[in-house]
Amino acid sequence: YVASHHVDHLTNPLVAQVGLMYVLSHRVHDVGYFRPFVNDEWDPRLQLMREVFGLRDTPESMYGVTMDEAADLLGRDLEDKLLERIVAKYLYYRRGHEFVVVGGCDARHLPNDWPANMDTKVAGALNLPMVWATNVAASPMPGESDASLLDRIVKTAASLRPRGDFKHVPLAGVMLTDIPEAKVESLRSHARAALAKENIALVAAVPSHKKLQ
Repeated sequence: YVASHHVDHLTNPLVAQVGLMYVLSHRVHDVGYFRPFVNDEWDPRLQLMREVFGLRDTPESMYGVTMDEAADLLGRDLEDKLLERIVAKYLYYRRGHEFVVVGGCDARHLPNDWPANMDTKVAGALNLPMVWATNVAASPMPGESDASLLDRIVKTAASLRPRGDFKHVPLAGVMLTDIPEAKVESLRSHARAALAKENIALVAAVPSHKKLQ
């Protein structure tokens, strides 16, 4: 389950999901893509994944509920029913694939009253580990040293670890996105070592590129 944490609303969360799909498609025979929430069955994110990775699944099979359906169920205090519906559709879709990447919410397009921790709730209901993608390394603070940036990355990653009622949901690792290209190699190496001390895996370090947006 790929969730996104962004310090701004400039980064497209799909960047991390496309990157993971690309890597897995070269290692796993049959990779699928599923979204718990979509605008509708013609959601452009589903269409992109189908076209880029040649997925033959119908759009309707690749998502749990539409945002309108989610809003209706949440408005009637039926969050459990919402999760049940997502789980049922995911399990049906999962049967046809060796591996499935699940794309989490896009915070840029969520209503103001959207429940907190929804990504973690869904991941827990689906019994999936989470990978958090964050662009915390995209823009160093004015005058920030490399050591300070690294410390901020580690603190951000640690804060994403599920806690409380959701501490049973595994954190598989983090992806750092939108890193200035000149810093990618050094930051990848240092971040991997620093995160390992917190028992957090660095899944990937993705450079900033206009085409990825």
